Amino acid sequence: MEPTNNHAEQSLRLPVIFRKICFGNRSTLGAQTLSTNLSLITTAKRQGRDPLVFLQTLLLRGSSAAQPLLYRGPLPNTS
Repeated sequence: MEPTNNHAEQSLRLPVIFRKICFGNRSTLGAQTLSTNLSLITTAKRQGRDPLVFLQTLLLRGSSAAQPLLYRGPLPNTS
């Protein structure tokens, strides 16, 4: 077991920098939306998937089409 929790600290680094640059969120809904988007992007990256392809599929084709991109086997051919 590693003596530090560096993985958790590194996963929080980008959201903290983003929050610092944009001066935080202006509403509770904005904070929830940002946390959801960052969670989806981080999950895609950890699964070895392209976050942009995942988000594009999620927005254009819905969650039922996007879930297999993260959780089932290799990426389908999107061409």
